[in-house]
Amino acid sequence: MRIIYWPLILLLVLTKTVDGQIARKIVWEKSRLLTWADFAGQPYDSALAVAATFCSIETLICKQNFWTGRITMKVEATFYPDTSWYLTSEIHGLTLRHEQGHFDIAEWFSRKLRKIIKDEIKFVKDYNQKFSATYGKLYQEYFTMQKRYETETKYGTDSGRQVMWENTIRNGLTSFDTYINNGCPN
Repeated sequence: MRIIYWPLILLLVLTKTVDGQIARKIVWEKSRLLTWADFAGQPYDSALAVAATFCSIETLICKQNFWTGRITMKVEATFYPDTSWYLTSEIHGLTLRHEQGHFDIAEWFSRKLRKIIKDEIKFVKDYNQKFSATYGKLYQEYFTMQKRYETETKYGTDSGRQVMWENTIRNGLTSFDTYINNGCPN
């Protein structure tokens, strides 16, 4: 049973800030777009970036059926306001849309992970045998996608490529609409 609680402990450790406080987070919602008010972090000097979006894919085992071992997992795309930032004097018309794209990519990959969990990780045994490798592989794809998005849009400054990526992300989200729910009952 110790392994079952590991994701919860890891999640709690990862959501702490340096000063020991729980980090604020915004969970992705279709009807809620990011605003500049959500970016509360301190900017740092960067030659390329005029803004930074810190987001991730968080997982948690919500429950386990004692008799069957069947598990229910929650997967969330999360945005961290306290570490996300922008340079007021440097932003342009596409900047916020570009940053929203990073958060939307996190949701796209969260949905991919929900599908994998639904199809392959139903029991504690599955979780113990497959989840770490599955998550690691998916997270590498996610990280690569985020880097490609930055490079191909020239950090959101190439309006044509930005629009192309927005369509790609929208299509990716739509292709996994079945997995929009995070799976945890209240």
